[in-house]
Amino acid sequence: MRARTAISVCQALLVGAVLAGCAYIKHVPPGQSLSEAMAKKPELVALPTPTPAPPAVLAAEEAPLPAQTEKVADAFTLGNLCLQQGRYADAIAAFETAVKADPNFADAWNNLAIAYQDTGQNDKAMAAFKRYKTVAVH
Repeated sequence: MRARTAISVCQALLVGAVLAGCAYIKHVPPGQSLSEAMAKKPELVALPTPTPAPPAVLAAEEAPLPAQTEKVADAFTLGNLCLQQGRYADAIAAFETAVKADPNFADAWNNLAIAYQDTGQNDKAMAAFKRYKTVAVH
């Protein structure tokens, strides 16, 4: 009797493995035939592939050239270093170089305003901070 049960279990496992690999087997709720379930199967509709958006074209004033980008980054980094060390005249010169090369660099305008304020040049500080506010909005 045990041998017969073992064979039945093996047969059931074999049939289950074969059916699991079959792509046509579908679960059908009780009381519904397979042909009804296949008839109600929704058709797949191919979705249109989205077209990639064209890259944004920036005006020459908005995007610095690659050579200018390195110049701006170096001047900004030097300005930050000088500002931290309390060398305000050197920081002002570096930040002015950065904003001259890239007039839309908001952080450079902000740090220039701070350097001006620390040296007591309040009028220049206010002008630089106002420029920072207008550039930072965009």
